[in-house]
Amino acid sequence: MLAADGPDFAADPMAAKEMLALMAAVAEPEGQARALGGEKLVTNFLDTCVALAASQAGTPEAEEMKLLVEQIRQAIADDQPEVLTLEKVYGKWSDKKAAGEELGVGENPVVVQHLQFVLDYTEEYGKEPLADVASGLGLEFSFGCKCFQLLYELEPNCAPLNERNVCQLLLTSAARQKNDFAGQCAVEAANDAVQYPENAEVWAQEAQTAVIVADVLNRGRQIRTENETREQMLATRLQLAERVAMTRTYFNNTECMNALVGLWDDYDGGKYSVDLLKQVFKTMRRIINDHWVAVLLKNNVPQRLIDVINDKQARVDLLPDVLFLLAALAVVPEIKTLVGELKGVEACLDLLVRSMKNPDHAAVSPVLTNDCLALSAITLGHGSNLQRFINTKGVELNIQAMSQTQNNGKLDFDVANAASLLMCNTCFKRDELKELYGKLKACEAVMKAINQYDGSEDVKAFRCISTMFKAIGNLALWTPNVDIFMAGKIHQTFAHLYQKSDRLPDSLVESSLRTLSNLAMENTTTNMVSFGITLPPILYMLKQEQRCSIRMFTLAFDVLGALCRHPDNSKRFLQEGGIPTCLRILNSYSDAYMYANGIHVLGIQTTNPASVPELVRNGVFNFLTSVLENQASAEEPNTDLAVSGCRCIRRLLVSKDNGNKFISAGGVVQVVALMKSMPSEHTMVHLECHRTLINMLALFPPPAPVAAPAAKNGPVDDWEDEVADEGVLPTVETIQRPGGPRSWESIEMDAESIKAAIYACARLLEREEALRQNRLLRGAVGVLAYFACEKIPGIVDCFYDGNVTASLALVFTQQDVDDDVVKSCCYIINNVAYASEPEKYLQLRKDRDMRRNLDVANQKLGSGAKPFCELTLKLLNERSADPSRFEIHQQWTYPLEITQWNKDKYPNGVQDLPNEWKEELRAGGKLKTITSGKEKEVLHWKSSMDLECLQWRIDPKEGPYKHSIAISRVCSIARGLRSTTLQHAHEIGSPTSKPREGESIVLRGLPCEDFPDGVEINILCGTKRSRDKFFELITEWREAAAFGF
Repeated sequence: MLAADGPDFAADPMAAKEMLALMAAVAEPEGQARALGGEKLVTNFLDTCVALAASQAGTPEAEEMKLLVEQIRQAIADDQPEVLTLEKVYGKWSDKKAAGEELGVGENPVVVQHLQFVLDYTEEYGKEPLADVASGLGLEFSFGCKCFQLLYELEPNCAPLNERNVCQLLLTSAARQKNDFAGQCAVEAANDAVQYPENAEVWAQEAQTAVIVADVLNRGRQIRTENETREQMLATRLQLAERVAMTRTYFNNTECMNALVGLWDDYDGGKYSVDLLKQVFKTMRRIINDHWVAVLLKNNVPQRLIDVINDKQARVDLLPDVLFLLAALAVVPEIKTLVGELKGVEACLDLLVRSMKNPDHAAVSPVLTNDCLALSAITLGHGSNLQRFINTKGVELNIQAMSQTQNNGKLDFDVANAASLLMCNTCFKRDELKELYGKLKACEAVMKAINQYDGSEDVKAFRCISTMFKAIGNLALWTPNVDIFMAGKIHQTFAHLYQKSDRLPDSLVESSLRTLSNLAMENTTTNMVSFGITLPPILYMLKQEQRCSIRMFTLAFDVLGALCRHPDNSKRFLQEGGIPTCLRILNSYSDAYMYANGIHVLGIQTTNPASVPELVRNGVFNFLTSVLENQASAEEPNTDLAVSGCRCIRRLLVSKDNGNKFISAGGVVQVVALMKSMPSEHTMVHLECHRTLINMLALFPPPAPVAAPAAKNGPVDDWEDEVADEGVLPTVETIQRPGGPRSWESIEMDAESIKAAIYACARLLEREEALRQNRLLRGAVGVLAYFACEKIPGIVDCFYDGNVTASLALVFTQQDVDDDVVKSCCYIINNVAYASEPEKYLQLRKDRDMRRNLDVANQKLGSGAKPFCELTLKLLNERSADPSRFEIHQQWTYPLEITQWNKDKYPNGVQDLPNEWKEELRAGGKLKTITSGKEKEVLHWKSSMDLECLQWRIDPKEGPYKHSIAISRVCSIARGLRSTTLQHAHEIGSPTSKPREGESIVLRGLPCEDFPDGVEINILCGTKRSRDKFFELITEWREAAAFGF
């Protein structure tokens, strides 16, 4: 229309106006205005219209034309393609943020539209060295980094950005840039990215992160700009290093530590402010480990820190970071020792005194906190530093700090937490410190502080209360301190805390339960009644569905087991639904320690007769049988679990009805399977299996006979005839057997299970440590004697195949063998002999060692066993190959009660020991020992405060009773020269120095974590009287620990 041969619109103002209106309408769709602007005819026409309007000035048409021309030209300008830059993207994103929009990757349209552009061009610009960031590509690169900083304000953006390799983009850019400010742009974006710990961990795992971050930090020292700007840039680089240091060893293969020490040197030279030094310390403490010992010592780091602590003019806000770094240094043993030698302990205590005098508590609170934490780290497990702490009145100052934890009427959680931790660490494995803290009223100070708790649910509050409970638990291990806590009504503190149990974190519940366990350790009526107030809330917590911490369950069971020793608490446990609650948890989770404590709770409930039916109704036998089954099939069985399972079962087997339910659950089968599979060195498991099996046999006695048989072919009466047709009984005669069912039949044992039980007992009697334990002998020999008396067809040969007679010969030689054990052995001999074929009987009679040893043992027997055993010996010595000679001394009924299967001297374990014995064990004493050669050494010994472990040391420099073994793991306590070491010393020693038979005791312990090959302790008591007294004390202690429930 505007072509040269077209109409001349410029000649007529009205026509020109109409043409302009048409152009304005055409220009509205996107792209059309741009097309118009590209036509020369159009731009010429617009210029002509402007001239025409000027010539017609003042007329309405002219004004309209001018407006239309401006509209068209603006449309053409607006429709031009945008030249996108990183600066423009940053502006767009900033505008969206200012408008309240979230810049979510994948969610915000503007971010979605431009993200790839930002990724591509920031990476492209960062590949080459940039001269500056004030203009050009450097400026663009800086805006690209700023775009990432905007995105990293939202943590959910981290994952999608990691998928796009932003970590590599920023770090490699930072590494390539020689210009300090260009590199700083990437560093600042990277630092924002790792502000989130989870994302920092992802970045830290990238191969080059540690090297690049350390290099960037090191190069930061050479930044050339004004001090304030350089310090800000360095602070960001330090923080980046701090955030990515996921482990102390993270920067080991870099120059990071050298850079940090260099920055400290620069600070000393006046280059930087205290604020930067604080960040240097924060970064340094994240990477302290023994790799840097040489660097730290070369640069006098420990001494320089102690100098700052001693500087009374040092800025208060610097001291917390100094103390924190000093605590971090304590992870290196060599430096921990050096800190002590440099009087670091004394310096920290002096600072503690100065800080507690400062009336501005808010200002010094961080100092008090980190001072206590530093002392905790420096003294933990270090005898020399701990002694310095004690000598400089550290205990008193610790208690004083605990007493000054109030700030404006509220508990200062940070200070209370640190003071409590210091108590825990200094008391660790140090009974003398627990005693000292108690005497100096630490218990009262902790109680006063914890009772100031206002119910705050802040993380700091929960952490503080948790640590305070740990301090109470530590102090309570010194039993006299328990009375102090009880006087302070600690039970009410627990009750008050548990009122808000719905909102307590598992960590706090766990520490409180561990403390409660220590406090409830002593089985005193007052304590049990007082702590009974905590039983309902503990059960309530166990019922909460959100609680699924196995550790919490384990500790709760431990507490419940202790509390329910008291009848009232046991009844309350039953009323509150404790039995189904515990069994539900035990059936829902799998953990050996939880099982052990849970079974203990169930076993304790059996002391309340009303609880037994409830236990059975809730399927306790199914659970316990599954425990035995798992241990029988395990490659590495948990012996403690097997033992506690059997003991709990025994306590439940109080009636035939319960016995039948145990049989239905497959219990007897699993007991025998456990005997069969369990290695014979696990003597305690075998003992409890024996006692459980005997318990079952005792529950189902055979029917009383009308008359006893007079001979193998005697009167019939109600006896059943059974011809021996399996080749193990006399083939030409018939044994008159008692009427059934027999006990073993009632409990559904068969020939295979009986054989398995006999062979297991026979293997056990081959072990030396088994022969020295009367309780174990009663069980093993008792099981054998029972089945010998039964004379079951096909079973007698097992006694020969298992070489039982040889084992009996060894039993007779034992120093302190029980009369009932010898009598049970004679039951075996009598009945095996009677039921044997003549040729087998001859084999038995030829065992001269057995006969000779029985003769010797018989001389020591009391009147209750001697006549019985004398007749056995007489029959054995007769010159006859006829087994029927034993007819006059064979039995069909074995008196199960002589095994003492149901006798427990200390049913509640060590807490049932007489108080004077418990005090004597905890106090310990000094004896002599021989470890090698013939030289005697002083043995310092004592029990742990919970009476679970025997502790000892030989060299006083070894520290607080370095060696320890659970007393229940002591498998043998033998009087006399019963070890190779003692015998050798006796042979080569002089008449005055060599160990004597009457003063010697040998203790042997089973393998454990501290003693993988077991342990032997050779003890010399000086006199026979003191030896026998010590023997009784240790034996009874072991009895209580090993056989109590």
